Amino acid sequence: NDYTAALRLTPTFADAFNARGMAYRRQRDFQHALQDYTMALNLRPDLAATFNNRGVIHMDIKQYELALSDFDKAIELDPNNANGYCNRAMVYGYIGDYDKSITESTRATEINPQLSESYVVRGIAKVRIGAERSANQDFDVAETLGHNRDDINLRVTTAG
Repeated sequence: NDYTAALRLTPTFADAFNARGMAYRRQRDFQHALQDYTMALNLRPDLAATFNNRGVIHMDIKQYELALSDFDKAIELDPNNANGYCNRAMVYGYIGDYDKSITESTRATEINPQLSESYVVRGIAKVRIGAERSANQDFDVAETLGHNRDDINLRVTTAG
């Protein structure tokens, strides 16, 4: 509601559209989140984080090509966008391109070694290609960075 009030006062405030889009995503209202992210990008097409956020929504609703397009744009705008690489790695994992998933998640870890999600994503891709020992090393790192091992194991059994 605060974001909506801010937008009534300043309807060209791209950051408010982005923030409200994040709030909609937390509520799993993907349609409104997409609308707000798109409005923000119409106003400010230079917002890498908003392309990344919109890509996550596309990924949530299994529109993988659109997700990849948004993550590509986020990375183009910010080549050091570790989240963009990690999210792109997730999409590649979902569509079964595990080599690309490993490459993208490795790039994310190079940019931000503290991004625990990138180790989980890479580990899952490694499991899918039969590299369990290496995958477990990634899961160990993710666990030291805060991921719960039971949650990781659940994701391995339910992912792609």
